[in-house]
Amino acid sequence: MAQRSHLLYDFCKLVDFRFVKDTCRDFYVDWSRNAYVPVLMFKMVFLQFLYDLSDREVEEQITLTWPSNGFWV
Repeated sequence: MAQRSHLLYDFCKLVDFRFVKDTCRDFYVDWSRNAYVPVLMFKMVFLQFLYDLSDREVEEQITLTWPSNGFWV
């Protein structure tokens, strides 16, 4: 019996998130402190919307549940 893949893993295979980096390029400068990666921030907000989570809940899910599904790569 084949194991069913995770929704987020399948979604990552379908969507190319590089558009976020290209869209946000003008808002980031090279000479300041390192900022959070725009793609990571976009994925966090997307998960928050998809699963109707609070800020605290999405942080908890990211650290405990979702690290192994390949969505963050």
